[in-house]
Amino acid sequence: MYLGLSDAASTEIRISGDPVPDSKVASLQALLGDILQVAYLPKSWEDVGFFGLAPCPTRIITEQMVPGGAPTAVGSEPDCSVEVKELKDGDAIQGAWSVDGIDVLPRVQHGAEPPREIKIRLRLDPDHRLALRARPAEYSVGDRMNEPWDFFEPTAFHELLTEVFRVPFERADDYSIRGYDTEYAGVRVFHGRIRSSERVTQLREDKSRSRLHWWDGMSLLVTDSDPQYLCLWIGLGEMDQAP
Repeated sequence: MYLGLSDAASTEIRISGDPVPDSKVASLQALLGDILQVAYLPKSWEDVGFFGLAPCPTRIITEQMVPGGAPTAVGSEPDCSVEVKELKDGDAIQGAWSVDGIDVLPRVQHGAEPPREIKIRLRLDPDHRLALRARPAEYSVGDRMNEPWDFFEPTAFHELLTEVFRVPFERADDYSIRGYDTEYAGVRVFHGRIRSSERVTQLREDKSRSRLHWWDGMSLLVTDSDPQYLCLWIGLGEMDQAP
């Protein structure tokens, strides 16, 4: 949920080729080279720490319901005291580095070959922060994903998106954003989807077309927190080669 901002309890597993093969790390590096602008790739991959994240095992909580009675299971909780020695399919591989005040935090699932999706979180410093606009008074819940809403200042969002990601959007008009806001743990959060204008036209003209470039349907999340997070969930397919 929330694209990794509110992860379930997990334990970190450091990796250096095992249990995740070096080839897996190499394929992730190649994928990131297609998605991120060169300036936002690490100057040296050797300086980047990739690690695994595995969910903590579950521990059953018991209570003695009556004096002298047998313990009764009443729930469960994560038990991160148990050492996890290897990653399973579906666990996360996480990387982290910083470029000019932006922390780049990519994540893929272990075991997926080729990867079916990648999540990239940007942790923004104040110089890159996006101002979030108030919800229009006439904006109803029923409109959430259907009506346009300039939740961000369009020029500022376009500058950040194209500065970091290799998207073929020369102008803000080259894509559209639909979405809605919620509140999570006292923080306002925008959820939405970015679609290229060309893709929207294709869908209207030919609904049988299903092959997507990665930039044709990115799920977006932006927080009104400090630091601010901008997160993209990117689904991958056969056509996913950046221009």
